[in-house]
Amino acid sequence: MIQDTAIYGYNGSITKIGNGKLTLSNASTYAGRTTITKGALLVTNQTGSATGTGAVQANRGTLGGTGNITGVVTVETGRRSGAILLPGNSATSPGTLTISSAVTFSSVSTTNAC
Repeated sequence: MIQDTAIYGYNGSITKIGNGKLTLSNASTYAGRTTITKGALLVTNQTGSATGTGAVQANRGTLGGTGNITGVVTVETGRRSGAILLPGNSATSPGTLTISSAVTFSSVSTTNAC
């Protein structure tokens, strides 16, 4: 269930599809993988992990924000470009995105870190 911009009581994986933006502004409790295939997933939580405890994989689209992620993050796992890691509020408004585990980039991924 998505409530108060966090995901609670779910044991599966989450996939962000479509061109839109999904903002997770509170800690989530799910343990499955978070996958971004299109659009933007922004995390703005102050405590816990916006994406639960599982791994986060950005195949295409944008992973960004100013919140916290505890799982391992992989940016672009395929051969096509299109995955972006964007710490901050936007490309022109930098900020701190805290990732507490390993981050892996492929040769076709992009980061807009300042």
